[in-house]
Amino acid sequence: MLTPRETGEALGEPRPPYYGMLMFALGGDGALVPAQLDGDNEAPTAYAVRAGDVVLRISLINADLGRASQVAIETGRRFAQGSALRLAGPAADGSDVTFGGATLEDYGGWTATAKEPVQFTGTEFVVDVPEASGATVVLTPG
Repeated sequence: MLTPRETGEALGEPRPPYYGMLMFALGGDGALVPAQLDGDNEAPTAYAVRAGDVVLRISLINADLGRASQVAIETGRRFAQGSALRLAGPAADGSDVTFGGATLEDYGGWTATAKEPVQFTGTEFVVDVPEASGATVVLTPG
């Protein structure tokens, strides 16, 4: 069987579920650790993974189609900085979806082009998660 790279054919346009899987693939490298969300908005979900004893990755998903969420991350450990790669698009079922500011290349490659800093308040990291979107937050020690 020949791959698209060998035949010169493009893969086709990836849909939103593909980018969701890409987000989890990047956010899921390590050991699963407990994550709990408090608040009145039931739409956001969070999954946290610790890579070694150094990096904490949190995948945040806001499945609410009409309401944004703000998530405050209290880690119980010291982290010096945080960054986020966002899963975003104009509509939940549409095209033009990006993860980390980038789309999948014609032959399957992907490289993030937009890693944004996450606000640290002194006790927690705060991330805004727009409706029908997600983010992978990476916290690293100083």
